[in-house]
Amino acid sequence: MCITLTKRTETVSSHKSEMSFPGGHAEADETPRNAAQREALEEVGLLPSEYEIIGSLTPISTKSQHVCVTPFVAVATKPVQPHRASPEEVDSLHYLHLSTLLLKASTSHARVIKYHSLTSKRPCFFPCFFASPVQMDVSPAVRRSPKAAVVMDDCGFDPMLPEDFPGELVWGLTSLMTCELVARVAKVIVDAPEANSAAEVNALLIPSNVVARDPLADSTR
Repeated sequence: MCITLTKRTETVSSHKSEMSFPGGHAEADETPRNAAQREALEEVGLLPSEYEIIGSLTPISTKSQHVCVTPFVAVATKPVQPHRASPEEVDSLHYLHLSTLLLKASTSHARVIKYHSLTSKRPCFFPCFFASPVQMDVSPAVRRSPKAAVVMDDCGFDPMLPEDFPGELVWGLTSLMTCELVARVAKVIVDAPEANSAAEVNALLIPSNVVARDPLADSTR
């Protein structure tokens, strides 16, 4: 099962060239749910009849735009093919694979160091993932870059240079929403009474020791 993401274009007003979920501002008299469905159609061409909304995640407030984001979780009832329905907003489509995030966290979960975030002027870490450009292909495992020199800011983690990223970097609000989704699914697995060994359960969501170096570090430090 794939999680669909979009890479934003350079011409959008904010978060240029970053990875995000389909979405946007609600229009007048529009509910958050209806706004999510409209944006899914406008950005990636998915009709409401092609999926079922099964719930929502925790609303998140943003400091940069002073808005509250309400994430909705939808599952396609049959195979679908998202596409760039809005080339002005969507540069390309990318995918995270839910089974990999759940069962192979040690090779798919990392953290990225950011030097100038909205919340701190000090180096800080955010959870991150790497998305594949193809539904059927899983991004390669995260691993330390052989040429990366260890620096104090790595805090003992294994550094990975931007040129060695195994896919498109997913971080920020998008990665936080992804973390909550994966954690909720993992809880269902842990609480299920059947066929989950203690070793399998204990291995869920244990991340790698990799820290991704900030691709923008040279221009922001």
